[in-house]
Amino acid sequence: MSTQTLLQKLSGKAATRSDNLAVFRGWVVDVTFAVLLIAAVLYSVFYLVPKISGKSAPQSILPVLLGTLMPVATVLFLSVGERLFTPAGPRKSLRTWFLHLHITVFWIFVASLTFSCAITAVATLARYFGFEPGLINLQFVDGTSLPLLLGALWLSMIAGDFLFYWYHRCMHGSQILWQIHKVHHTDRELDAITINRDGWLDAIVAAVLIAVPTTLVFKLQSFNAWELGWVTGILATAFTTFFALGHMNVRFQVGKASVFYCSPQVHRIHHSSLPQHWDKNFAFIFPCWDVLFGTYYAPAHDEFPPTGVEGEEEIKSFWQSQTFPLRKWLGMFRELRRRSVMPEVAAKEPQEVWVEQGKTYWWCACGLSKKQPFCDGSHKGTQFLPVKYLPSATGPVRLCVCKKTDRPPLCEEIGRTCSLARVGASPSATFPKERLGCQASK
Repeated sequence: MSTQTLLQKLSGKAATRSDNLAVFRGWVVDVTFAVLLIAAVLYSVFYLVPKISGKSAPQSILPVLLGTLMPVATVLFLSVGERLFTPAGPRKSLRTWFLHLHITVFWIFVASLTFSCAITAVATLARYFGFEPGLINLQFVDGTSLPLLLGALWLSMIAGDFLFYWYHRCMHGSQILWQIHKVHHTDRELDAITINRDGWLDAIVAAVLIAVPTTLVFKLQSFNAWELGWVTGILATAFTTFFALGHMNVRFQVGKASVFYCSPQVHRIHHSSLPQHWDKNFAFIFPCWDVLFGTYYAPAHDEFPPTGVEGEEEIKSFWQSQTFPLRKWLGMFRELRRRSVMPEVAAKEPQEVWVEQGKTYWWCACGLSKKQPFCDGSHKGTQFLPVKYLPSATGPVRLCVCKKTDRPPLCEEIGRTCSLARVGASPSATFPKERLGCQASK
């Protein structure tokens, strides 16, 4: 064996060990971060939430521990379970799954604080102004009778899904709120752990649009684990889990019963990247709200479309997911500022076109038109309006495309020999001073 071959083998082994060490370090960081986030959730429930709500801290640790970790455990259970069935779309890698676990647990942590703050604040303000929150009383359970408890839970879920439906429509209907919610929809590998693929801003908006009206309108049954007992709490959670399967990556469909139950197929339609599915199936538990308000889409047999938002970036880190709406808002602000101040430079050289006397032409002033140098309507939403141009002669003209001319629509090249001169027309008389949305020519 030559020395060069031996060195190449040794170098390859060293590179392999280095790669394995990097992978191991990555797993250690992922697991450690997940443990720290779960610890933050427990600290919030045992200390921060009682402080905010003014209630005493729970004395029994086990029921609270189970109740707090139940949402995480439910996601883990569904994530493992969906791997046993035929997937409806691509599956996540283990590394991507851990990233979503971080996002999910952090959202639960922030939501526990924001919902407690919102509920406490609105209840305190309501009582201060002499108004008792909870106009509709849905509390009819005395004790922990399981059948009655499940009935109360059913009513609470119906009321909650009604409010969620309108919260969800608001998130899609507003360009500002859509930037917050969009991170949830950019997942092209939709599965159970996508359920809380949201940032901290989403938890705040959800607290305002869901927790506040819920507190004001409904007086709901308490489902705190330390009040119900851990056995009843687990059974209640198992009951609600059946209605939270919407994000699972499985080919589960219920046919015509989709009107009554939001199966994974029904909710996958909502996450679809296909235009015919946009802004459909907003409800998460009871599609009857979509039927009632005209946003229901009945999926066909074996209709499992691809998911995601075309043209959007992939979320590859925890921090990227939390700053996603802020970066989108900054981009929107910059675009708005750019459009309101300066037109787009379509090209640096003038464009020679043939015009006919007696015809009316509309010159693009915003620079966004795809039919340069003429308008195609792309100026809508900007402060720019097209410029009316009436040529005094038939022939070629050099029209400005950089949008910086002081004599629109004609180009103002230094040392130019205007094309209009070649057809015997006076450049100063080529177009009227009537300009829509622009300054008069010099």
